[in-house]
Amino acid sequence: MPGKASQTGRRLTASRKFQIFMETRPKDAPVGEILRRWSLSPEQLREIEQVAETGAIQALKVRSGRRALSREVTPETFELLRQDLVEKEKALVELSVELALTKKGLRSGSVTELAAPPSRSRTAR
Repeated sequence: MPGKASQTGRRLTASRKFQIFMETRPKDAPVGEILRRWSLSPEQLREIEQVAETGAIQALKVRSGRRALSREVTPETFELLRQDLVEKEKALVELSVELALTKKGLRSGSVTELAAPPSRSRTAR
């Protein structure tokens, strides 16, 4: 069974499979002994090795894809992105002000009303 170690009673989790993979990497590793200890066949070890290789390649592809994003940007592209950022910052400020006014209930009121603190009633506690 590829996912179980029958004689040891230990389930072969991904972490344990990686442990077995690393344990068999040194040139002088007693591979036969390791396989017996984990109740694995050579075919199962080859499967673990193949999965580890495939996973490593996939992970390295993702990582190198991120590095590709840090390429040089043309001055024209930079200027377009800068203008876009400025527009979005202005919109954010406008929305923030609108939200503050809405929370204060002054959407149609004057700006001077913002400075006045809310009235407190002594009877409402």
